[in-house]
Amino acid sequence: MKNSIVGILGCGGYIGSNAAEKLLKNGVQVIGGQRSDKNMFEEYENFSRRKIDVNVKAELDAFISECDIVINCVSPSHVYGKLVRDAVISAGKILVDPSDASYEKDRSSTEGICVASAGYIPGLSEYLPYVAAKRDFDTIERSVVYQGGFDGCSAGSFVDMIIGAGNEDFCGDAYISKGNIAPLGSDIRKTHATPFSDKKVIFKPLITCDSRKLAEVLGSNEHYFFCTYDDMATLSFFMKLLVDVTRHSKEEAAVMIENKLNERIKTNKEFGSQTPLAFLYLELTGLKNGIRKAEAYKVCLRNVNRVCGYFLAETVLAVLRDPSKLHDGFNYGFELVDSSYEKRILDEIGDDEYIRLEDIADADRLCIEEITNKR
Repeated sequence: MKNSIVGILGCGGYIGSNAAEKLLKNGVQVIGGQRSDKNMFEEYENFSRRKIDVNVKAELDAFISECDIVINCVSPSHVYGKLVRDAVISAGKILVDPSDASYEKDRSSTEGICVASAGYIPGLSEYLPYVAAKRDFDTIERSVVYQGGFDGCSAGSFVDMIIGAGNEDFCGDAYISKGNIAPLGSDIRKTHATPFSDKKVIFKPLITCDSRKLAEVLGSNEHYFFCTYDDMATLSFFMKLLVDVTRHSKEEAAVMIENKLNERIKTNKEFGSQTPLAFLYLELTGLKNGIRKAEAYKVCLRNVNRVCGYFLAETVLAVLRDPSKLHDGFNYGFELVDSSYEKRILDEIGDDEYIRLEDIADADRLCIEEITNKR
């Protein structure tokens, strides 16, 4: 697919623009689709722009017809995700989406090629432990992921995140034990230290379809994923929004969530005003040559949107280099990207950001029993 054309819907957004920039620098022919007349990437001869409204079927179909691969960065994805996906599959083209694969249950057919989970979370959050596990371990006994911090996402992305967390593919207060989802509670009155700041946080367990996929690929006997929150007020705010998702249609819930987000920003000067700082912790425990070992990736980022866009572009580059990696149905971005990117990504982050892999002693592993009711 050396001379393939990549179309990016939403190329003017936070993630789409970063993906476009990286692809263009790698010599890929890119067509950018956006609703506005805003000029961008004029310095690149391999870029062309199309003004398009994805709600107009004729315009969407015409855009897709020009492309071999279509990246969907149109927000909010809970509104446009299925619309774009169906159009791309119908045209026989390849769809790449940075968001998760939770829409898999919504599709009417398994035909077509879709690449999902090709962003930050999910995407990079699966890629790093996947690469480390393949290289540094023979078997994985336990895998742990937690994320937190403020990443400065847009209102549309915030709504997508809450609505996504309210669907049936998310299992709150759970973990994966030997391939099965099992209940796992936590004491939300307690806070716990992390290696990323002096401020302690609340841990809340959940499992997603991407968590299940990662646990399956790693062969992990136990897999944990936690979201962390700065305080009870923040956790309570998120939990109340999830209730709205269960009680209303997606459309009604989306409006309510955005209104409540804007109201909270107005009334709470601290919420949403922090300097963007997102953190990600990825811990693996297992055996190598019969010897038990543990290691952890510690990721601290100031600009999640940039890193998300770059990983999205790296996924597309992997497809262009070796399309034989793809199969019909759903593909996961973290399984496509070459292991060499693990080191190259260090050249793409800022001076005040870091991605570190460290060997850790048993005593320094995250103590699940301290932050949950597991005994």
